[in-house]
Amino acid sequence: MQRTDAGEAAARLDALERAHPEWRLWAELLRVTFHAAADPASDMLRPDDGLYLSAPADPLLHGREVRVDAGRLERRLEQLGELVGMGRLAEVDVLQLALAAVRQDGAAIGRAAHASASDPGVLETVVNLAVWPLLQACGRELQGRIPAGWAQGYCPVCGAWPVLAELRGLERARCLRCGRCGADWQRPWLACVYCDERDHERLGSLVVAGRLEGRMVETCVSCHGHLKSHSTLLALAPPELLVADLATVELDLAAWERGFRRPPRPGYAISVRLTRAES
Repeated sequence: MQRTDAGEAAARLDALERAHPEWRLWAELLRVTFHAAADPASDMLRPDDGLYLSAPADPLLHGREVRVDAGRLERRLEQLGELVGMGRLAEVDVLQLALAAVRQDGAAIGRAAHASASDPGVLETVVNLAVWPLLQACGRELQGRIPAGWAQGYCPVCGAWPVLAELRGLERARCLRCGRCGADWQRPWLACVYCDERDHERLGSLVVAGRLEGRMVETCVSCHGHLKSHSTLLALAPPELLVADLATVELDLAAWERGFRRPPRPGYAISVRLTRAES
């Protein structure tokens, strides 16, 4: 069962901002993003049911066509861009930019940044947040179709690596969560998400002593990957996943200092089409 109270995520975000005033901009970006995703009009962003998986390891969005409210998407980009001081993207096709974000194609976003004289890192952050409501709509539509026994470490819906692992319930089942589409799937305890290493001597964990109780970093010395984990009774709602990710930056820093990194590329580069469905 997943927690659904949006107010809880908002309260946690407010508390984080009070504790870390330097995160105010991030908090504002997330508030705008969550508000957009909560708008019922976002539900019109749905994958076409007429398409299907071509192989067992393909994420559910692979090969599909997604109808996008392009006007709403462009307004989200402008609103988020204003918060970070980014100018208008006059020379960029907004739908192509959104497609690059959905596919996690950093090179294409970098080319768009060059064409619009924007900072590549800032543009990537903004466009990824702008497509979050779209991916959430797809995730809601497809969560129930995730194949039983999905064996991959990457998201069964959009192909992204999980943002964190939930150690859920009294039995502490290891459930992986996608921070982009909100998908939820299980993996064995002794298995690296990225390279599937299963030798317990090559798998480890990091904790921050006396801080972030119930949270740690899973590590793998074979691929040098790391993944944060979070103990919870119920599955976190999608907005809470992003808030939890922000609240545990300290764990990322601890992992980076020891040479562990998340893979720079997605687990699966999906092929997907975005078509206009103007409001």
